[in-house]
Amino acid sequence: MVALVSGVLFGVLFGAGLRVFEGGTWTAALVAAAFTGPAFGLCMALIHRRERRLLNQADFTNLAKEQLRAAQKASWRGPVPSDPVVRAAAADLARMQLGRVDTRWFRLAAVLLLVVELLSTVLHIIDGDSWPRTLLTACGAVLFGSFLVYPRRLRRRLEALSDS
Repeated sequence: MVALVSGVLFGVLFGAGLRVFEGGTWTAALVAAAFTGPAFGLCMALIHRRERRLLNQADFTNLAKEQLRAAQKASWRGPVPSDPVVRAAAADLARMQLGRVDTRWFRLAAVLLLVVELLSTVLHIIDGDSWPRTLLTACGAVLFGSFLVYPRRLRRRLEALSDS
């Protein structure tokens, strides 16, 4: 279901963006959407499956579904849960996530993607491209830049969950 929804949504947005921002034909937009939608959907399905597998490997069998959902939310944002079981599960989830993103390869990939997006943004400005294209590229730079602060954010969240 994740693959279907994300693939269709991405394909539609990509095709519409191609038509609107690039001035291409609807035929070209449909062909682009037909190829990129399933590819993106497959990638999202694989990522979703990996996340589910990691979650299932962790020992959260003692939690009810509502508690697990609350722990997932609390591992990222919101008030620190008062329930010690949910708080401990949230800390475990944050620790798992930190272990995956606090690596040299994650930082290297984020820096490389950020540099490419920043260079693209500058080139769009120099070339006098349309503002939507420049804005979209700048948004990509912001997204990849946020990947660099993600481990620090998780560490602070883990600290908050552990201190309580």
